[in-house]
Amino acid sequence: MLQLTVWSLPSLAAMLLTAAVAREVRRNASVAGAPALLALAGCVFLWSLGQFLGTLTTDLDAKLLASKLQYPGIAGLAVTWIAFALTYARRPVRLGRGLLALLCAVPAATVALAWSNGLHGAMWADARLVEADGFVGLGLTYGWWFPVHVAYSYGLIAAGTLLLVYELAASPRHRRALTAVIAAPGIVALLNVAYLTGWSPLTFIDPTPLGFAVGTFLLNRGLLHSGLLDLSPALHREVLEQLDDGVVVLDDAGRIIDLNAAAASMLLPDDRADAALGVPIDTLLPHQSLAALAERPGRSAEADIDLRTYEVRATRLRQHTGRATVLVFRDVTVRLEAENELLRARHEMERLAYTDALTGLHNRRSFMSRLLEECDRVRRFDQDLSLVLVDIDHFRSINDRLGPEAGDILLRHVAEDVQGCSRVCDIPGRIGGEEFALLLPGTDADGAMRVAERLLALIGRHRAAAGEPPVTASIGVAAIDRADPDWQALLRQAGHALDRAKAAGRNNVQGTAPRP
Repeated sequence: MLQLTVWSLPSLAAMLLTAAVAREVRRNASVAGAPALLALAGCVFLWSLGQFLGTLTTDLDAKLLASKLQYPGIAGLAVTWIAFALTYARRPVRLGRGLLALLCAVPAATVALAWSNGLHGAMWADARLVEADGFVGLGLTYGWWFPVHVAYSYGLIAAGTLLLVYELAASPRHRRALTAVIAAPGIVALLNVAYLTGWSPLTFIDPTPLGFAVGTFLLNRGLLHSGLLDLSPALHREVLEQLDDGVVVLDDAGRIIDLNAAAASMLLPDDRADAALGVPIDTLLPHQSLAALAERPGRSAEADIDLRTYEVRATRLRQHTGRATVLVFRDVTVRLEAENELLRARHEMERLAYTDALTGLHNRRSFMSRLLEECDRVRRFDQDLSLVLVDIDHFRSINDRLGPEAGDILLRHVAEDVQGCSRVCDIPGRIGGEEFALLLPGTDADGAMRVAERLLALIGRHRAAAGEPPVTASIGVAAIDRADPDWQALLRQAGHALDRAKAAGRNNVQGTAPRP
């Protein structure tokens, strides 16, 4: 016999609410946790449907059939909840077929016992019609298996809830989602306990399906609707695994307690990642002192591993169970090579800017700069300083007769002679076409004359070409006035001495005072 009463409305409301949630979840079925949330909604809908059908009849057998129809949804709820938690969190324990089959063992037994209850009474020992206020309901005395089913279901729901709370509580940005995760099972537990203990105002209707419908709605709004299923905190692990940077987590003793794939391939290229767990970082990298770096969070260091250079930065983690340090290994090999190449290029540009390209000596710009520096040093320390100017005799004639290539060869030979007469502290340079200069710090006029004579002899060994006469040069020498160290005066005096050497027939050395 059919009955239409207000007692059918809670079940109908649960069905409609769950159907609306399922429709929205289906539109986002590709994101993490959505399939399990859809299965959860399906179980709630099936439970609500069986309950709704039971409220429409006054026949005991029909009510029992409707009750049996509810049990696939009732038994599957806890499994879909823990599946949602595991999938959303993506913990190291993955939801494979074996684990899913194990989780479904008790629910499958519950469904089988419910449908075969007439043979053993394991789910309910007695069933009867109960009438009050014009409504005919179903009264049950539960059997021995029912507490097992309730304890198992509550255990899975509690485990899934704790797992989600742990994941979401790690970030203050997930407070809305955390509220939804706590409220959803909380509402269900409150309504179910109220019904089982007789405190529910809905005397003949179990309000638990409606509680699950509301809980599913809250999960949808708190996680899926806010986008947290797309960007769940569980994806942090997946992001870490896909990072090119190596990430290693150390405990207080410097032992590795976690690492991502990049770090595993860096530290143990021929072994599994779990082989590094529990191993001190200084054992795997004995010459890097990374455990000491972990004691200085915020600092960074460089580590050389298999011909690669890594920048290692330490960050201290704050957690309730103790201290942990994260080491992030960033491969900077290419960057350092580029920086070194830029440094070499800069040095080369500086060298070219201050070096004569043909002879490798200081060019005029560089030499004049050093001359000013040395004059300033004389002013500060009252030391000697001499200047030697060298001009190759008849060089233009040699260049015109034998060609510029022969002239360049001769210039390089003379430059080698000038360099050969120089000490480490001396400054040799080419300051004109065929004109060379040698700055002699800490050397007086007599010492500079001796150097000039030796240089003249060296130059005389060269010939511009076979059959050509020996090369000669005119050399002028001047020493600085220590009482008035003027670079221009020094350069002028050396130039005058050079002019006297040319006037004296070339191939000779002249100082400040004329020589015969």
